[in-house]
Amino acid sequence: NYCSGSGGGLFGNGIISVSDFLFINNIADDNGGGIFLQTNASTLSNGSIGFNHANTEKGGGLYVYGQVDISQVTIANNTSMLDGGGVYFRESQSTIDSSSIISNESSQGINGIYNLTGTVSVTNSNISNNGYAIYNADNSSMIDATENWWNDPTGSYHAAQNSEGRGDTTNNFVNITPWLTTPNSDAPPIPTQNVQISNSGYNYVSMSWDASDMGDISGYKVYYDTDAPGYPYTNSIDVGNVTSYELAGLNTGSQYHIAVTTYDTD
Repeated sequence: NYCSGSGGGLFGNGIISVSDFLFINNIADDNGGGIFLQTNASTLSNGSIGFNHANTEKGGGLYVYGQVDISQVTIANNTSMLDGGGVYFRESQSTIDSSSIISNESSQGINGIYNLTGTVSVTNSNISNNGYAIYNADNSSMIDATENWWNDPTGSYHAAQNSEGRGDTTNNFVNITPWLTTPNSDAPPIPTQNVQISNSGYNYVSMSWDASDMGDISGYKVYYDTDAPGYPYTNSIDVGNVTSYELAGLNTGSQYHIAVTTYDTD
């Protein structure tokens, strides 16, 4: 979907409750590439917000003006021109719990979550491969970002609280202590990382990826088709709990789009 204003996939004004959802490959010229919410009591649960883009503004995946409670949601691979590649909060009293914030990007460098004003908490979640993961611009209120996995057992890099941390970065108005030293298996699976093509021939392609750090991973699925990148994919193969696979029987001369996902015991 494409919107010349805000909210490429959803523009919500009022009390919104959305569950069991996919907001994928949406574009907004303004704020909220995937979702724009102006709300005082909304919920998002059990879904995915991914591969969305805010062309000129903020919140590549999600822009929130007000209050929203988010749980069991994957926010991954979203992009924005301005701050908050994954999520942008404004005048917000919001929570993110047991979710995964992965590989989002902003051209201004605050790739994961940007809080302009308000009280926000991000807890019990897996936060990785964002670079700068959480930036709180409101120095009157600390963000509670405790009990999170930061893509490294040493925790988030935090200049005041944890200068030895090698995980995603947070600024001084974010409280990160204590953090998790392994991913939270109750959060959605972390998307497959570092998928690479290792070999190819006239009708096959060999690929590999990094093993997931999640303790309850059951296996991986390879999706592919020829029409366009991104969801939905026409074909899928459950390849089991392996980190490489040869996809054979492809049509010579055709361009294929391929993705690899994880699934867990839940």
